[in-house]
Amino acid sequence: MTTGVVSEKNVAVAAVFVLLEQRLSDLTASGVEDEEAVRLYYDLLAYTLGFVAWELPRARALTRREYSRRWRSAVEVLDAGEYPTVRRLVGVLTTVASDQQFEDGLRRIIGSSA
Repeated sequence: MTTGVVSEKNVAVAAVFVLLEQRLSDLTASGVEDEEAVRLYYDLLAYTLGFVAWELPRARALTRREYSRRWRSAVEVLDAGEYPTVRRLVGVLTTVASDQQFEDGLRRIIGSSA
């Protein structure tokens, strides 16, 4: 899995530094302060890796319909007194995972840092 490679291997290699140089240079050249540029880069990196770890199994293993069906089935057996919000939001929980989700999340991150 992608996150295993990053979390278990030494990533201080030339290819990583090339990418890091390019992205930090772009950010600082656009007026982002040095420390904020590093923090933003790491926020985006962590978000991307987390998204891949969360989304890849769903996207590769299940159709959208099957994903939704499994979520609904799992939520339907939850006690409504213990999980009222999850039960109420099941329609959103089962449909928000989409191709657009990654871009929406990036916009939220970038928008909140502006």
